[in-house]
Amino acid sequence: MTPEDIELIREIFRDEIQQAISTLTRNSTPAIREWYDVKDALETLGISPDYFRDLVKRGFFRPEIDFRDIRAPGSAKPKYQFHKDNCQKKLSQNPAKRKVYSIKKPQSA
Repeated sequence: MTPEDIELIREIFRDEIQQAISTLTRNSTPAIREWYDVKDALETLGISPDYFRDLVKRGFFRPEIDFRDIRAPGSAKPKYQFHKDNCQKKLSQNPAKRKVYSIKKPQSA
């Protein structure tokens, strides 16, 4: 089993657990969607695709906190999902006070 297979299994397991928790707590609180695909995130956040890509490249959004990559194993093209609340908080900050984080690129073998 490859590391990509293991990560895919973790994602599936995580989604199943979230669904189960949502079902169990449905009687008092509606399920809250936290992670959005890029298209939905852009509509919700009200930013353009180009501006969004620029923010990701510059390290404005933090991996696994503000966004996650859910690409299929072996795929070279990333498939991002964004945490709506975290991204909205960051975008609502005064632009002069926004922090930018450096993105660590994977080491090549």
